[in-house]
Amino acid sequence: MLAYENVTIVIWHAMPGPESVERLRVVSARRRQQYPHGLSVVHIIKGQFELPDAPTRDAFVRLVKEAEGALLVLAVVITGMGFWASAVRSLVTSIRVLSRGSFDLGLHSSIEEVVRWLPGKHSQRTGTPLAADVIERVLRRADAFEQPEDPFAN
Repeated sequence: MLAYENVTIVIWHAMPGPESVERLRVVSARRRQQYPHGLSVVHIIKGQFELPDAPTRDAFVRLVKEAEGALLVLAVVITGMGFWASAVRSLVTSIRVLSRGSFDLGLHSSIEEVVRWLPGKHSQRTGTPLAADVIERVLRRADAFEQPEDPFAN
């Protein structure tokens, strides 16, 4: 996870489990306190892996419900193609429906698409300007991070 002002960026290198969602929940709660006027969140899904199991999906729904009113814009970058990418898009859409979220949702296949979409939505919903060139640099830097061999290593 990375942050730039009131934009949170989450990179997924592997299938999340309930413990991953719990870590995201803790960070999200802190970010909501830090930015009470609202946040945008960008998830970048790197590579193809199994879809989350039912407990993890339920944890995502609870997380989104908890963020209601603070999560204003959500962008998801799904870099894969074909059936897998369609399944992930369906999963994200079902999480939104089940959580009854009122945030703007953008499903994208590249960072370029996010850069064209996010700044306007973010500025409109949060009242905070977001320069396209700046968020592009931040997202590209985040996207360049590689998964550590042991994600729990110090």
